Amino acid sequence: KNPLDVDTKIKHAKRFFPKTNIEPATKEFPTFLSHAAKLHAAGHDHLIMVAGSDRIPEYEKLLHKYNGTHKGALFNFKKIEVKSAGQRDPDAEGVEGMSASKMRDHAKNNNFVSFKQGIPAHVPEKHSKEFFRDIRKGMGLHENVDRSMFKAIFVTGGPEIGRAHV
Repeated sequence: KNPLDVDTKIKHAKRFFPKTNIEPATKEFPTFLSHAAKLHAAGHDHLIMVAGSDRIPEYEKLLHKYNGTHKGALFNFKKIEVKSAGQRDPDAEGVEGMSASKMRDHAKNNNFVSFKQGIPAHVPEKHSKEFFRDIRKGMGLHENVDRSMFKAIFVTGGPEIGRAHV
């Protein structure tokens, strides 16, 4: 489950992928199929969808099911391709092995150094930190200080005076 509101998600997605047209799901266009229909209605005749490698067969099946001129078709593209966003190796270091679950775990554990490894290198440090804070906030995690942890002893006076106050 993604803990961020839509506007925050879009803000960060545009920072991560600045040359990409990013649109959120809305009431009018709640699914990738409705977005595909919108693109076709706007005059596009080729569709390329990028998805996680594990989702490609599912998306191909659905896109081809609703493509054409038959009853129930939502669009009629000349060509549809579903491309892999790449294989993820869960044991790999850095962004290649990162997942949303790992990112949330790093945020939960307040581990910004590991969290940042999952962020594209072109993203400025200040945006990475803002994303980290937003994820933590969305998860209901807040910075706080347990005042009972801190103890201080103040000594006044000194040996030359013959007394000390604590």
